[in-house]
Amino acid sequence: PVVFDRRKLIVLVACLGAGTSALAQTGAEVAEGAASAAAATQEAASEAEGAAEATEEAASEAQDGAEAAEGAASEAAEEASDAAEEAGEEAAEASESATEATEEAAASASDAASATEQAVDSAPPQATDGEEIIPGMRRQVVELEAPPEVETNPLRMVYTLGVGGSLRLVKNLQFQQSRFAPLYIELGVGAVLPGSGMLRHQLGLQVNTNLTSDGPENFGVSPVSQWTITPSYTARLAFGDEVVPDFLLGIRGGVPITVSPDFSIGGELSVSGTYMILAGFGVYLEATGSLFFGANSREGNITAHPLLSAELGVAFDLEVL
Repeated sequence: PVVFDRRKLIVLVACLGAGTSALAQTGAEVAEGAASAAAATQEAASEAEGAAEATEEAASEAQDGAEAAEGAASEAAEEASDAAEEAGEEAAEASESATEATEEAAASASDAASATEQAVDSAPPQATDGEEIIPGMRRQVVELEAPPEVETNPLRMVYTLGVGGSLRLVKNLQFQQSRFAPLYIELGVGAVLPGSGMLRHQLGLQVNTNLTSDGPENFGVSPVSQWTITPSYTARLAFGDEVVPDFLLGIRGGVPITVSPDFSIGGELSVSGTYMILAGFGVYLEATGSLFFGANSREGNITAHPLLSAELGVAFDLEVL
């Protein structure tokens, strides 16, 4: 027979109860940890769903961006194609224009070459370095030279001093005129304009007065009392050296204006010749035909006085540097 000790049995039951309690507590903790794990798993699943939605939105935006980029690339390609086509057309037009210009230049060069060849063929053969040139075997070199520059002579100043006398072609008996007018002295100055060649243009001014009396004493003209100023133009021809001529021919036209004792006006035309003894000094002889309109006659008509004059004098012809 088995004999149980009561105390030991009580102790054993107590131990079994304590172990069962510990197991129950441990199971509760395990259940609590499982619940916590389930909650964490649910949160992770929720976060994963949000991430999936964000990924889907990003994918949609990326698709829209790709479609926009594709459209922009297509438009850029079309614009580039149009620009390339226009550039090709412009290049073709420029090439055509350049071709036409080249053809025209070639035609001009061909014409010039033909003209030069004709000039060379028509030129007589010349010998060079002592060798005889056989016609048709060699061509003469044609040099196209620029025309020489024409040298312009500078301004010149001309000073004249002369004495002359006049012959009246018509005598006015009312004024008791003689056939010969009074002797006169004349001082002249002129500017020869710059130019080249034998023809030069001269602008001048002459002043003269009478040396002898004219007419009766009661109403005539006493010496050095009648003054005349004559602005004039002279066409001057130089013979010999162009710069320092040996002989000068002048054709002068002027308007003599008598200012004292009475005012009168007229016209004159003269021809002169000057022989240059030195480079700036010469002697001249001048013949002049003139017509003066003088005082009224007794009938109240204006009188005209035609004259032929001869003058001899000296001239100083100086270059203005």
